[in-house]
This record gives sequence, structure tokens and C-alpha cells, in this order.
Amino acid sequence: MSGRNNKNIRNNNKRPSHTKQLGNDNDRLLQFFKVEGTKRKYLNNEQVEQYNNMGYVFPIDIFSTNEIKKHKSYFDLLVEKAMEKGHDAYSIMNWHNICTGLYDLAYNPKILDIVEDLLGPNLVLFRAHYFCKLPAGQDDRVVTFHQDAPYWPITPSKCVTVWLAITDVNEENGAMTFVDGTHKLGLIPYSKSKKEERNVLNLTVHDPEKYGSNNKKVCLKAGQASLHSDLLLHGSGINESNQPRIGLALSYHPPDVRAVVNGRRGFGFLCRGIDIDNYWNLKPKRPIVDRIPKFHGVGGNMPRQKKKKNNNKKKAKL
Repeated sequence: MSGRNNKNIRNNNKRPSHTKQLGNDNDRLLQFFKVEGTKRKYLNNEQVEQYNNMGYVFPIDIFSTNEIKKHKSYFDLLVEKAMEKGHDAYSIMNWHNICTGLYDLAYNPKILDIVEDLLGPNLVLFRAHYFCKLPAGQDDRVVTFHQDAPYWPITPSKCVTVWLAITDVNEENGAMTFVDGTHKLGLIPYSKSKKEERNVLNLTVHDPEKYGSNNKKVCLKAGQASLHSDLLLHGSGINESNQPRIGLALSYHPPDVRAVVNGRRGFGFLCRGIDIDNYWNLKPKRPIVDRIPKFHGVGGNMPRQKKKKNNNKKKAKL
């Protein structure tokens, strides 16, 4: 994202309502599922043990300096196209099947290998969201402490998020904070965020220190990633630097997970292995060009999904 364009990115402080998306917490099994087995492609046993005990592991080296620079350049172009249609710096969510470079990251074999070490050989891509914190003075929003699982209308809570640093991430520019071990607490009480909290999202866990005192700042080099459970308590502050802080959150789960709200499985795509129940969508072909969705208002920025029958198609194309 070039400096001349930073000021043009919309800073929309309104928050989407997730009421219909969330469903009822009582309809979901919200507990941590320990990673078992010893066969690995990428992670070592110590990293897997840390994930089980702490709820996260980082840093994970994924892309070289030259590789991540290309992804950064792609994001810069993509966000400019998005702005032209009314979107802002946080709007690029679940566009992975309609945007070429995002598709390449969401279904990247190296990333899938890492996730497979935690979830097994059968994987569903559930979510892809760029988080771009604008430089100091251009955006005062934060991400208040929260768990991911309450936002996602699926059960049980088996999601792993790969948070890929597109730029360097440090304390000055708004690195995430993880609260050790909170993934083992099940659902932590939360409330709807108030306007004065300036939350990018719309749910807040108050007094996070009640649930754990050992906080870890997630500082990453561009091209590195962190992995965290959907039940891990985490948040991030404002960007106080003079450059944007950009990350891509990619969330995956095994195919035995189910949607709890009608129609909400439309964003789940089998990206590796087999779905024996033929429940989730198959990964589509790579788009030829970027197709930026129309701006449907705050909270309506995800592309509209066409309903497709998924008859007798159980195996993901690799």
C-alpha cells in the first residue's frame, strides 16, 4: 500500500451486526480438541505440544522475503480496486474464490501442510480476511479481546487460524496479544462492543486478565505466520507507526464440522483430502482475474454465493 493511497482508504467505524450469522452458542460444542498423533509434514513435536498447551505457536517461516513482497504488492493493488467500489481497509473478507492472489494464498500447499499437522489430512477452508491497520492518525480502531469461535456459526470448535504477516508486525504497529492457555476454558463470557471501544469487530471479552496473566505479543517478520485455536483469547491495539500493518487470517477446520445456521456453509470449501459426507463445497477453479464484489454496506462485503448441489463429489482437487 503506497503512502499516497493510505489517506484515501475509508475509515468506517460502524460495526456489522452478526446476530443472524452467529446462531445460538448453546447449539455449538465449544471446547478444545487436542492434537493427537506424531506424523508431521512441517511442524515438530515441540511446536505441536505448545499448540496443545498454549493454544498457539509462532513464528512459523512460510515465505521468503521476495515471495512475501509479491504478495504485498498484490494486496496494494487489490485494496485500491476495493476502494474504488466503496470498500475500506478491513473489507476484503472471504474473497478467496474471486481474487487471484488471495486464492493462491488461501489454497497454498505449504500453508495446507502446516494446518494438516494440526487438523489431519482432510481440510476445509472456512474464512480468509485481510486485517490492515492504517498508520497512526488515520485509524484509531482496535481489536478488543475476543475468541474467534463465537463469531463463527459452526460446531464443534475445531478451527485453526493461520495469521500470515504480509508486513513486519511489532508492538508499535499493533501486534496481536495472545493469552496463554485460554483455549482450554471453553466459551468465555462476552458482550456486544460499545461504540467508544472503537472495535473493528463487535464482540468484547472484558477484563481479559481474569482468564490469564501470561500474555504474549505476536511479533512477526513479513512472510512468517502464527497459528491459533478458535478458542484462544486475543486482541490487538492501534497502529502507532507511520506504515500500514497488514496480515491475512486464514481459518481451516476438518470436514466433520457442521454449520448451525441455514445456508452458512456457503463459505466452507474442501481444499484437501476427502469429505465422506459430501457436506462442504468443493474448491472452485482459480479465478482468471480479480472480481471485486459490490459494496453492500457495512457487514455486507462478502461475495454472494450461488447455491450449488454437491452430488457425489467427495475428494478435493489437489
